[in-house]
Amino acid sequence: MGKKFCGKTSNVGGKPSNTSVIVANYFDEKNLKDILIPGIGYGRNAKPFIQHNMEVTGIEISQTAINIARENKVNNKIYHGSVLDMPFENKLYDGIASFSLIHLLNEDERKEFIDNCYNQLKPGGYMVFTAVSEKSPMYGKGTKFTENYYEMPYGVKLFFYNSKLIEKQFGDYGLIDFVDIDEVNEDKPPINVLMIKCQKVSR
Repeated sequence: MGKKFCGKTSNVGGKPSNTSVIVANYFDEKNLKDILIPGIGYGRNAKPFIQHNMEVTGIEISQTAINIARENKVNNKIYHGSVLDMPFENKLYDGIASFSLIHLLNEDERKEFIDNCYNQLKPGGYMVFTAVSEKSPMYGKGTKFTENYYEMPYGVKLFFYNSKLIEKQFGDYGLIDFVDIDEVNEDKPPINVLMIKCQKVSR
């Protein structure tokens, strides 16, 4: 585990992140068709899955973000609410993909979110999370609350993952692998994230 992916991502405008392209290709290789994206935001990261002809459902807490997703022609079903209130429907999915969301949650919320996602997976299904890594230049900045959990100078709280913490939090959820990726925003330094892959054991 813990391989390094050397590709870089662009989060400019309405373009999907490279991580979403990677995950969509991975889900396509696994022949997954019915996908849930908690924290779908403006919808840009849904586009690679839609391009693979997958049926995409989103969850988003911000109505403004949902409105922008509609303006961006993401017309898929999007539930307005918190990922902590999952499930929004009595349905299981082939795949669940969450991008740069889990590290915004506190310890109890992270566990609840992972539980919620795992419970909505079909047996044999896959879930993938991207989360900020402690290799990120932001790590250690601001006010420390608990291990690897900081409030940034601009007020956002972030939890920074490493291999030990991934094993601890995802080990009981069918953890397959995790991969380092450098995400790059225009005019900003790269942010190291970890792409975490899990599969629900078939019973």
